[in-house]
Amino acid sequence: MFKKTVSLFLVIIAMLVFGTISAFADEKGMNYLYTLSCYSSLTVSGMTGTCTSSISCTNTTTKIEITQTLQVRDGNQWRTSKQWKKTVYGYVYDLINTRTLYTGNTYRVKSEFKVYCGSNSETIYAYSYTRTV
Repeated sequence: MFKKTVSLFLVIIAMLVFGTISAFADEKGMNYLYTLSCYSSLTVSGMTGTCTSSISCTNTTTKIEITQTLQVRDGNQWRTSKQWKKTVYGYVYDLINTRTLYTGNTYRVKSEFKVYCGSNSETIYAYSYTRTV
């Protein structure tokens, strides 16, 4: 019981000191042809959201197309707040963008990764946890 209380206390202190809350969703452990791991995360600090889309692929990967979408809940649907696109020629990449968030809204990051190995490809989607500001 003491360890749980101390752990909770440390989490609260960290949130007060650093002022950040992180949301993270992971696609590790999935069986893909060219992708080793990928994830989306949304970190909130004050009114700023930091969107991260990360991917690690096999060294046979020739190109990665990343579409990162910050989504806001609109009733029972998700609508696009902001979208970024990046094409990279490599096999590891972190796409990081920031955006002002508005109080009372719920957000998430949707990442679409299209991974190429020559003329073959696979498409993977990863979503962050939701965050209400």
